[in-house]
Order: sequence, then structure tokens, then C-alpha cells
Amino acid sequence: MRRPVISHCLICEDIRIETRNLYSVMGVYGFAPWVVVRVMDFKLPVVFSVLFAGSDAEGKSILRIELRAPDGTIVPAQIFPTSHEFNFVPNIGVTCVFGINTIFPVPGTYSVLLFADDNELFRAQFKLDEAGTKDLA
Repeated sequence: MRRPVISHCLICEDIRIETRNLYSVMGVYGFAPWVVVRVMDFKLPVVFSVLFAGSDAEGKSILRIELRAPDGTIVPAQIFPTSHEFNFVPNIGVTCVFGINTIFPVPGTYSVLLFADDNELFRAQFKLDEAGTKDLA
């Protein structure tokens, strides 16, 4: 089995998976680690999506993610789907999408980790900051 080499993590508000394996990406924050998400109220849930992309692979794996706080602890979150069962195809790059719904405890630098069969495959960081009134315009 050869696992993919993940090279990109896109963070956005929502991703719809369309027919023919097309992705409609809405509200793009950017590619990690060059992302700042501005949060109005850290007591309310934040909903966003992550898209991981990388090289082709061979074999079969269960892919899942974790969200980590600035101190490294796991952030409890609703993640959908909870995991992807992937049958990798040689010569076709890997793309997988997860939705996240969580309450972030504090501003700071967070990490999203992608695992293949419980082995860390990729780690991306992004920043959360408090939104100001200028961010509402």
C-alpha cells in the first residue's frame, strides 16, 4: 500500500460535492497556513469545511480528521463525515472533504490533522481572530 502525499489544505465556508466528482467551493478563506478566520463570538458555533488534496496512492485507507487547539488539545467538534473509506487509484490524485461545526475556545493558531488508518498523514495550521466591526462590511 502506498499512501498519498497531501500537499494542500483549503479552508472555506462550504464545499458541495457535485456529479462527476466536481467540488463547488464557497466562501474561501484560503490555503493553510495562510488563513485567518475572523470569529464574531467565541461562544457560538463556527461552521466551515476543509479540502485536502495530494498525490495519487494505492490501496485502501480510512481517512479522518482532528481539530487541535493552540495548546494541542483536541477540540470537540461535529465532523462530517466522521471518516472516509478510500480506495486509492494509481495516477489519480486524492481529494477529500470534511465539514466541521464547533465552538472554538479562544483566538489563536489551530491545527487540523488528517489521519490515514490512525497514522498522521498531514497537519495544517490556521489562525482564528476576533472579528471587528470593519469585518462586517
